[in-house]
Amino acid sequence: MAIGCWWAFSAAISLAACSGPPHLRVGRIIIDAPRSFDSATSLREGLRASVERKLAGDGSVTYDPRYRDASHVLHLRIIEGLPEAGDDRGALLLLVRVKPLGDGAAFEVPARVAAGDPATVLPAAFDEAWKVVRRERELDAAKDPPLIAALTDDDPRIRDFVTVRLGDRKSRAAVPALCERLVAEPKPELVLRAIGALVAIKDPRAVEPIIDLGKRREAEFVLQTVYAIGAIGGRVAEAYLVTLASGHPNEAVRKGAEQALAEMQRPAAKK
Repeated sequence: MAIGCWWAFSAAISLAACSGPPHLRVGRIIIDAPRSFDSATSLREGLRASVERKLAGDGSVTYDPRYRDASHVLHLRIIEGLPEAGDDRGALLLLVRVKPLGDGAAFEVPARVAAGDPATVLPAAFDEAWKVVRRERELDAAKDPPLIAALTDDDPRIRDFVTVRLGDRKSRAAVPALCERLVAEPKPELVLRAIGALVAIKDPRAVEPIIDLGKRREAEFVLQTVYAIGAIGGRVAEAYLVTLASGHPNEAVRKGAEQALAEMQRPAAKK
């Protein structure tokens, strides 16, 4: 079996071996809507009832407003006025957030709300977002291989989630895959997420891929990579920053490289 196939197979087995995400005890459902929804009491009640039915059908969650030992709060925020092509009125976004009441990770998933009757499209948007929340919870409970495999997921929300989590875990095993995302990732904001994760991991293997990425970009982007390269450190990083500080045509980049070098050369940074 090819190495790539074996990696994907191992990741799938690891995730499938999980018995599902850790159980949540939700004690509150908070619906935060704009002022235009203030008079739509029936809409709020309908959305709440739909959410409660969804939770009741999910074996990994128990919802009871009488919980004294609830572990999480479910927060739904309706955001309106987002610009959409050809729509002067803007669009709705439903932001679903599962927030722990103590230690633990929060899960936040945005879902576009389709045009139509809010009483119908808002519950549908929640259902779609909740599937993503559940998958994030499963991945969060898994070891690194399934998260690394999910860096190429079709859903950018999943790619965003696992990129951040791998950085939080300081997963050295994820460095090659994160470096690949610097080139393969189509969303600029997720490229920056990958750089941030690599900075958190601080593996010198990431320095050259970040340098290569900066060669194809404008000075403003190079300036961002300068600080990332300095934060990761190492001999390759130092040599590159010296070169930028002495010869880059953009003054801001030269000064940024000087600052990054000074930070690297501090005794605390070296330690």
